[in-house]
Amino acid sequence: MSKGPDNLEQRYRRKQLHTRFTWWVGTITGLAGCAAMTVDQPANRLHPPSDFALVLHIQGHDLAADPAHYTSQYIIEPNRKLRTALGQGTTAKYFPDLTRQLSPIEFDVLSELVLQNHLMAEPTSPGVEEQAVPPQAASTIYTVSITSNGRTNRYATTPHESPATFSLVKTLIRYRTPILPVPMQNANLRVVP
Repeated sequence: MSKGPDNLEQRYRRKQLHTRFTWWVGTITGLAGCAAMTVDQPANRLHPPSDFALVLHIQGHDLAADPAHYTSQYIIEPNRKLRTALGQGTTAKYFPDLTRQLSPIEFDVLSELVLQNHLMAEPTSPGVEEQAVPPQAASTIYTVSITSNGRTNRYATTPHESPATFSLVKTLIRYRTPILPVPMQNANLRVVP
């Protein structure tokens, strides 16, 4: 067995072949694993349904300190337009003026919120239909209609019975806030002379 340059060269080549072989096996195995992965979630996040729309009516109180209990209506159209009506006289049949155009990201967040919280399958809370109109002093009723992927779900609930709907309401309030602030009597603002 010679220990000359030929033997070192052979060992070097064997090491290179081994390294290449290991790299190829790892690459092929990795690609096979990637091919088995599903990418439905990111695709849905980037493209909300083209017919996604939402109507939410809050049957609440005109002097509520929390905007989530304030009598109001929110309409989100498929073209990302937000329409909002606040206060006395707001009914489920009223069609408010345009408040603002939502950004694509804001629209995506709303559609994701609906999908992740399964609001397309949310049932009407028991006893909500029997509540008096206007609501009792301590109650607020959310009446919701959501359209997505050719299906529409309508339900009524309260903030306590559906935390997912309450989260949706808080998001809608945040989207209208730069345009329509909470009523002045509830803002606790200090007037500087």
